[in-house]
Amino acid sequence: MIAIYKRLSLSDGDLGVDGKDESNSIENQQLMIEQYLDSKEEFNGIDRITYSDDGYTGTDFNRPGFKEMIDAAKSGKIDTIVVKDVSRFGRDYIGVGEYLEQIFPILNIRFIAINNGYDSKKYSGETLGLDMVVANLVNTMYSRDSGKKLYAANSVKWKQGISTYANTTFGYKKDPNRKGRYIIDPDAAKIVRRLFNLALEGRTTTQIAAQLNEEKVPVPYEYNQQKEDRKSVGACKPIAEKVIWSSRRVLRILKKYEYTGAMVIGRRITLHTGGKVRRNVPESEWFITDDVNEPIVSKEEWKEAQGVIQYRGNAGKMKQQTKFPLKGKLLCATCHRRLTYQYQTYDTKLYCFEGMEMRAYSPCSNERYSLKEINAIVLHGIKMLLLVLDALDSEISEKNNERLKVEKDRQRKKTQLTMQMDRLKADNLRLYEAYSAGHMTKTEYLAEKNAVAEKLTTLQEQIEQLFSELPGAVSVNKEIHNMFSKTNLFDSETELTRELVEAFIDHIYVGENKKLEIHYKSEDALRKLLAEFNMQVPQECGL
Repeated sequence: MIAIYKRLSLSDGDLGVDGKDESNSIENQQLMIEQYLDSKEEFNGIDRITYSDDGYTGTDFNRPGFKEMIDAAKSGKIDTIVVKDVSRFGRDYIGVGEYLEQIFPILNIRFIAINNGYDSKKYSGETLGLDMVVANLVNTMYSRDSGKKLYAANSVKWKQGISTYANTTFGYKKDPNRKGRYIIDPDAAKIVRRLFNLALEGRTTTQIAAQLNEEKVPVPYEYNQQKEDRKSVGACKPIAEKVIWSSRRVLRILKKYEYTGAMVIGRRITLHTGGKVRRNVPESEWFITDDVNEPIVSKEEWKEAQGVIQYRGNAGKMKQQTKFPLKGKLLCATCHRRLTYQYQTYDTKLYCFEGMEMRAYSPCSNERYSLKEINAIVLHGIKMLLLVLDALDSEISEKNNERLKVEKDRQRKKTQLTMQMDRLKADNLRLYEAYSAGHMTKTEYLAEKNAVAEKLTTLQEQIEQLFSELPGAVSVNKEIHNMFSKTNLFDSETELTRELVEAFIDHIYVGENKKLEIHYKSEDALRKLLAEFNMQVPQECGL
């Protein structure tokens, strides 16, 4: 099946100054690709499926249509991908190159970029042509340049206290009469005001959170979901099914200077257009404009609240001094949030922050887990998996070697059969020359010619039969291939290291009684491979 992929972005330079670009429009891309496929006889009669991403940047491959297409490619549903040009596929130089030079060849996917004149079928076993490399690099630089121009243009508005953000601070909503400004959302503002009042009474953030949970006050996400006109605001679904107030959630609201009526923009920035990597910006670089919107609290009340809220800020320093190879991998089995660490000299403890702090309201466990014990369990699981991977790698190599032997033997037989066909074709020519010279009658010539034709047909069928039953090669994705290359760590590593964790672990759920649910990288593909070779996995692996 052929996949037609189309993409149009609102932010990476795909649109013209009037907001339109007919040559790049979704409809035009579809028409151009359909006309191209219709003009090629080899694509006649082959089913086509269309994937589209309208309004998504090309610098990020986390697009719904793109992901659906790649999943279809991995499952074998499609074998050809056609795009208008390579910039529609993506504008990230490294990402595009990885798909075209590594992923698609492994999946046996043919890739065609019409305007670039690129067809991967012509480059089988070779690197990208110079024209494609240059086009790919230009696309990346063009996108980054447009991102810088957009940031510069927005900065002018931010200095004037005009927001360009899609969402507003909780407690406010967009002003329909003043673009880029906010007005108070009365119901949400009551919640914000309640937090500040409790803080001004001298309550700690933990006490405030407990009070709000007791009163069943909705957290910002729940509040927005209850309002029809607010459902799209902060629409990113929380990790946990049940969201409660915690000291951290309370703290985030109490520290927002926006509630004094100021516009605060630029706390975090994206490192490059369309990217996911964001970093915090020093407060000195924020865009702060006072008295832009109606205040929910006065500046004096905000300052007083900062003096009474309690916040422990030494955890980060201790974290830097602690050896922690499972950093970012351990999650609460109930709410799926990262576990918090209680640093101790002998053995660091881990726990779910909300389960510990709000045990009366949270479904999460309030149990503390020993980091040493978790490290030991995970290390043992990885070592067991390494043994399995080593055996699996040997099985795959053996099967692929057998296939190569069979293929070489069949290539040898094909050569022999082809030589026989060449001799028969030469016989055909000699028969015609003999008939033309009068050495044969027409009846004799036709009889011998038909006999040669039958032999040629038989030989051709034998050649086709040779390769119709050739066993397929076992292919593995990049992550599993990387795992195979890391099995040698088993001999050298006697303790859990970051290198081991990064090579094998995706994430780990930790539940009551130290029950670990280890999720390895490319787990589904790994399970499929193990099932294909009917290999058993030790229970200690956690796979």
